[in-house]
Amino acid sequence: LLVQAFFEMYVTLPLHMRLLYVLQKNSKTIHLESSFHTIVTHSTMGRLLFSLVFCLIQAPASAVIFFDFFVAVGPFVSHIELIKIWRKVSFLCCSLWFIALLFSIPLMLPGRTGYYSTASPISTMWLVIFLKC
Repeated sequence: LLVQAFFEMYVTLPLHMRLLYVLQKNSKTIHLESSFHTIVTHSTMGRLLFSLVFCLIQAPASAVIFFDFFVAVGPFVSHIELIKIWRKVSFLCCSLWFIALLFSIPLMLPGRTGYYSTASPISTMWLVIFLKC
């Protein structure tokens, strides 16, 4: 299973690079809808970053390659106060979710929202949802 994961990551890494290059270079000639083009570009960038992290960090660490390097870097990384950073990040994340919940309460009340459909410049129908005052 581990060999299969290594094989898939190392084979798909150049494919992700090529797909991202084509999406960015030929964005005017591909003729994709802009929102779909954005989604495909962002998901390709995410997969490319995951593949790079796997190929450059996780795979060598799991195969005990560059063991001395990881032993030397370990104390430096652990010296960073990760627990305090995690507490701050989790507090910020919980605060943002609570604020989003407070702002979405009017959307949950019956009769507070409305909608209408409109045609976009590329001849597709859009549904516009708005908050009634």
